[in-house]
Amino acid sequence: MSKSRINRIYRCMKSRCYNKNNYSYKYYGGRGITVCDEWLGENGFINFYNWAMTNGYADNLTIDRIDTNGNYEPNNCRWVTMLQQSNNTRANRNFEYNGEVYTLKEWANLLKINYNTLFSRIDVLGWDFKKAISEPVQKQKKTRSAGRKGRYIEYNGEIHNIAEWSNVTGIGKKTISYRIKNGYPLDKVFGKNDLRSTGCEICVKEYKKI
Repeated sequence: MSKSRINRIYRCMKSRCYNKNNYSYKYYGGRGITVCDEWLGENGFINFYNWAMTNGYADNLTIDRIDTNGNYEPNNCRWVTMLQQSNNTRANRNFEYNGEVYTLKEWANLLKINYNTLFSRIDVLGWDFKKAISEPVQKQKKTRSAGRKGRYIEYNGEIHNIAEWSNVTGIGKKTISYRIKNGYPLDKVFGKNDLRSTGCEICVKEYKKI
C-alpha cells in the first residue's frame, strides 16, 4: 500500500504542511495549516485511510479542505473532482492594494494584466501582490521544466508523468505538453476545455524518474 495513490496523497499532504523544502510549504505549513493528530504518528496513515474509505474516496477524486484556511482534519476535508476543488480555491480570495479590494480577476481587468500572468506570479512563483502587479510582463520567468521527459509532476497530492496524467484527466499528452511548454499554471494545464477556471491547491515540484 506504500505505493498506492492514496498513500501518495497522504504523504504529499503531510509534506505540504511540514517539509519546508516542499515548494508548496509556503501555501500550507507556512500559513499555519497542519494535519490533525489523528492522521499523524504511528497509526496516522491507517486512520486517514479508514476515514477516506468511509467518506467517499475514489480514484478520480482529490482531497479538498472545505475551509481553505483550516487544517487537514476529518471535519474539514472531503473528496471532490478537480473542477469542484477549483471552485474552492485561494485564487478566488480578495487582494487589497492602496485601499482598494478586488479579486485577482478584477485586478487583472483593472490593470490590464493577463490573469494567467498574475496567477502564475503569485501562486506558482510566490511573488507578493505588489511585485506581481508592478513587474513588467516581459521580465516574467516562465516555469517550463515541469514537463521534461522522464520527469514526474506533482499536482493536488498526486504524482504522475505526462502519459499518466493524460490517462487520469482525459486530456491528450500533446495538449498537456503544449500547455506546460507555454508556461500555463498547472490548474490550466489540467483544466478540461475551460481555461478560465481558477486554480486549486497547487503543489508544483519535479520528481526524477525512479
